[in-house]
Amino acid sequence: MSSLHDGFISVIEARDPGDDLVAWITRQQHVLEPTLVEHGGILLRGFSSDRARFARAVDVISSARVDYTGGNSPRTEVADGIFTASELPSDFRIAMHHEMSIALCMPMKIFFFCEVPSSSGGETPLCSSRRMLRVIPAAIFETIERHGGVTYVRNFHPASPFKDVAATFGTTAPREIEAICRRDGIEAEWKGPDWLQTRQTRPAFWSHPRTGERVFTATIHIWHPYCWLRELRAFGAVGATVPAHDDEPWMYARYASGTAIDHTVAEAVAEAYEREQVSFPWRTGDVLVLDNLLTSHGRTPYSGTRRILVALREPRRMDSI
Repeated sequence: MSSLHDGFISVIEARDPGDDLVAWITRQQHVLEPTLVEHGGILLRGFSSDRARFARAVDVISSARVDYTGGNSPRTEVADGIFTASELPSDFRIAMHHEMSIALCMPMKIFFFCEVPSSSGGETPLCSSRRMLRVIPAAIFETIERHGGVTYVRNFHPASPFKDVAATFGTTAPREIEAICRRDGIEAEWKGPDWLQTRQTRPAFWSHPRTGERVFTATIHIWHPYCWLRELRAFGAVGATVPAHDDEPWMYARYASGTAIDHTVAEAVAEAYEREQVSFPWRTGDVLVLDNLLTSHGRTPYSGTRRILVALREPRRMDSI
């Protein structure tokens, strides 16, 4: 057993290339949970695995599945409870985040399986939440808490460059969308026949249900227009502008009090994640297990074919943590 960086992410390699992934996990299941909590993530490498074995291995560890309805990234369900990783274009960089961290029901574990590694790039950079608490300026945390958390606003409109209503909610029927929003603690308002605005107010911190540790999960560095507009332009959307409709940005974050978040705050958080992330090149058959509160992840741009599969497990209502 080794680690990727200062004890962060435990790397477990098969003793024999013929070691079956499911059989090994079944035998070692009792040590996986404490190892995961200690390191924040486990990379299983060199085991005999394929898509079907991955699905069975995930169910051995945790059979409680999480519905991806409402998630921000385009995905395809390729098997029961198994999804493609984000289908955003390959040259688009995905910033560090905890999966579905603004959802009312968040997965406590996220599993990745590498079917095909890209020819270059395509790493899944990782950040330790424990370390981020030490490197993000304390004044930022204090300000967010003083304002009562963060509100995330999305404007679904045909001209938006982001995921549309149908892809997000699985339907375009207003009543069905409203029912999903009520269930998931989302405020929804129709601003027009083709314009839906949603608002989700969430705390910036949670207590880890097993360790009691304080974890920072706010994604203001992704939702702030200053940051995502910069990413769109870097991606090649040179003419991208902030206004969506009636001067409303496509998506934005503000303090729960209603006060605007200065772009320097979002930029400071983004820069901290950039400095602290670690990564590794994917190999065919790799399985990565993350504690979704203790470890955040992203994606670097890549070239060639890349096929990473994802499973979300152990749903937990964030108002119960």
